[in-house]
Amino acid sequence: MSGEKEKLSKLCLVGFILSIMPAIYMVLGFFSNLLPRSLNIDFIERFLPVALIVCPLVGLIVSIAGVVSVRRNGKRGKSLGITGIALPGIALVVGIFVFGPVLFNALLSSSGRMNNEMNSMGKLGEAVNTEYDVSQYRLYEGYDFTDLTVSEEELNTYAKDKLQVLDSGNYRSIKGTYQDYNFLIIRSDKLDVWLSFNRPSGFEFYKGYATIYYEEAWEIAATRPVALDVYKDPSDRFIVITNCSDYKIISEFFG
Repeated sequence: MSGEKEKLSKLCLVGFILSIMPAIYMVLGFFSNLLPRSLNIDFIERFLPVALIVCPLVGLIVSIAGVVSVRRNGKRGKSLGITGIALPGIALVVGIFVFGPVLFNALLSSSGRMNNEMNSMGKLGEAVNTEYDVSQYRLYEGYDFTDLTVSEEELNTYAKDKLQVLDSGNYRSIKGTYQDYNFLIIRSDKLDVWLSFNRPSGFEFYKGYATIYYEEAWEIAATRPVALDVYKDPSDRFIVITNCSDYKIISEFFG
């Protein structure tokens, strides 16, 4: 019997190892960067959820079973089992108080970006039919709309005339499709208000012409920027944002 009591509980040992797997993973992740690129095959992305979530949870369950078995069978390893229970518990508490607010703010921020009027407009492809000159419709840097006034009725009339399908809208802007491309029409006299709700940082300019970005869902609590082109109606009364990169279609839209 004395020999039986001296045996180490395998459950406690396995639970302890699983509970410290996040630390082991960090060490292995560091050394994986020293390997040739061909051998370092997405180490972090492949094993991050397993090492930081699955292993500690399984380790917690196994450690509890190990401590129970130690009490029943009189084996060694109780301290390992208790440690295997404590570490995931501490990690959970720390995660809730430290990373919880960060994740919440990230989700909130992401949600705010995702709910703007450019959401799901797609992205620009490679420009085609470039022999069509659309420079006269481009919104260039420094353009001023301060002396213009446009009514909501005029916006509705313009959108119905230009768009083949109307998806959504309000008193400032209307979104729809033309030739299978997404178009967003904005009243030029409400441009500043629209930007404050959808893109506070304003337009960006490439070669003097306006471009605007919106945040597209990418991964959990993560987004990536997507570029859209910005045009203005020849009357200066409307701003048009689109993912259309076909200059023939752009010419037809404004023509």
